[in-house]
Amino acid sequence: MKSTKYITFILATALALASCDVFDPIHQTPHPNGGRVTITTNWNDRDPSIPIPGSHHVRVNGQRVTFTQSINEHPHLFDEGTHRLHIYHYTDGITVNGNIASKPAPATW
Repeated sequence: MKSTKYITFILATALALASCDVFDPIHQTPHPNGGRVTITTNWNDRDPSIPIPGSHHVRVNGQRVTFTQSINEHPHLFDEGTHRLHIYHYTDGITVNGNIASKPAPATW
């Protein structure tokens, strides 16, 4: 009787360990090999005299994407790690070249 309980315990333990599948992890995402980034712009703290821009640009890893909504999903899947994110919009008198925005100096007489 004691040996039957012992054998049952060993079989149950072996079955429980065999049911663990650590070599094929389950991902709850349609894109398990990359991370999706959602960008939310919040204009609530701006000065009321400053209009909300109609579009803004996001540059990540040299790729520029233009968004027009306040909540946007970046179309690129990102690898694990650190990525620099630059968000800006064009305005009169400001030029953007790569990651540098500049304004020409006023003319002096």
